[in-house]
Amino acid sequence: MKLITIDDVRKSHNDVVFGPATLRFLVLSVLAFSCVLGSVIAYFRGADGEGSLVIGLFCSVIGLLTFWTYRKNSSPHSWLVITDEKGMFIHVRSGRNRCEAVPRPVFRIDFNEIKSARVTRVALKLMSRKKKTNKMIRSTVINWFIDLEVEPEQLDVLSAAIKQEYAMKYDGGAFLSYPVSTPNGHTIRLDWSRVRGSTRVLIDRLRDEHVNIDTENSAEVHDFTFKSLENVDEVVLKEKVMQMVGYGHKWKAEKVIRHIYKCSPSEAERTLAGFVEAHAPIAKPIPSESTAPQNIK
Repeated sequence: MKLITIDDVRKSHNDVVFGPATLRFLVLSVLAFSCVLGSVIAYFRGADGEGSLVIGLFCSVIGLLTFWTYRKNSSPHSWLVITDEKGMFIHVRSGRNRCEAVPRPVFRIDFNEIKSARVTRVALKLMSRKKKTNKMIRSTVINWFIDLEVEPEQLDVLSAAIKQEYAMKYDGGAFLSYPVSTPNGHTIRLDWSRVRGSTRVLIDRLRDEHVNIDTENSAEVHDFTFKSLENVDEVVLKEKVMQMVGYGHKWKAEKVIRHIYKCSPSEAERTLAGFVEAHAPIAKPIPSESTAPQNIK
């Protein structure tokens, strides 16, 4: 078990790469731009001009967004896990976060160093804005994670690398997406919510390598709604905000700061930046007791 850089990773044709979906976004992008072309043709043929322009503009926005996502997901740095004959490479930095000055850290771990693995289903209660009424309402987001249990002394280097990622100044602004965390002293948690394919694929691979699989997968619920955070003290609030950031909800974390501190969007952004720079990564926690088992996704 050791920390290397992405330039040290040597892939072969037998390796299995786990990364974000690409084909679906490419197909959506092609369909959207096809609709744009159809709207332009309809406009010049004398069809409903205003309607054609509106449809064309809407589809062009969808096409640009999906094509941008496709380009991001198809980057050679977008993978999360690569498995080979002896173990796996874990890409610590999100493919969406760019910092050319600091090499991308990769954690190498052999299969025989993993004590056990399990799937964790996490429900996040968040505040979202309802489009029709423009009011903030409660919503629930489900994320899936793979937890790898290892010896405590093996995580010191990885935990230090994750802390460095939290304090990183990324090129072009921080997207603040953290796919790898160490929620306690003996667990590596992998965020599978943006990875193509089921968690079962990696779980089956680990089972084939005689890694103990915990079939009673845990379920967690974390409440980040305004009401649940209004009366907590400063320390707990900062921890909750950092947990939201770790789960990839930077913008919703800023909304919480705006609501609690009654501040402007720019002040909330600066406050969150201070939290990220000063706070240790407490994101993606594992509770002391798990709820009822869930089926593997």
